[in-house]
Amino acid sequence: MEILNVNSNCPNCGAPIEIDQHAQASICKYCSSVVAVIPRTPSQIEESKTELPILRKVEPELKYQASHRLSAINTQGGHLWITKDEVVFKPHALNMGPLGKRYIRIQDVVGYKKGAFTHMSIFTKSGYKMDIVVWKKDEIINEIEKRRVNHFQSQGLPVPSLQFSDGVSSSSNIAGGTVSAEQLSSNSGCLGVIAAFVISAIAVLCSILC
Repeated sequence: MEILNVNSNCPNCGAPIEIDQHAQASICKYCSSVVAVIPRTPSQIEESKTELPILRKVEPELKYQASHRLSAINTQGGHLWITKDEVVFKPHALNMGPLGKRYIRIQDVVGYKKGAFTHMSIFTKSGYKMDIVVWKKDEIINEIEKRRVNHFQSQGLPVPSLQFSDGVSSSSNIAGGTVSAEQLSSNSGCLGVIAAFVISAIAVLCSILC
């Protein structure tokens, strides 16, 4: 894996940060900030006279207690962040690592699937599927869709139809209100952790007994 060493370029603390050449985001190992690579065209790179990525700090508009399902028996705890431009799974400190499969740009979302109980998946045009365990699935889908529609409409572009919508309403008016990052409920957070633990335990038992 080729790494670009960006010296003193964390937009939050200014510390050195290492980024995979093709990564869209990373986590600063010094201040734990999520930083995203600002997309640039070849002409913009030429004008800036540097090919090193330009980074910005990611700040959540909405924040949900969640778990990221890496496999049937392996999940990571943390929060699902939704911003104007992206969907990010921010893991707890003990689960830090590359953000390659935890960061999705809003314009790359092509569908959703609501699974049983608290499971849901977010699909991207690259073929990646983010599997998460979270409460308020309808609300999350509604908030992502509002931002996806706005992204294309603000550029005068047609909004691409969803390629995957199993269990998802075709209407953009999915029920559910917004919850700011500051209003994250500690009760729903605890329930999310309990649900993720129970589901993971069931998956482990099934893998042993089956």
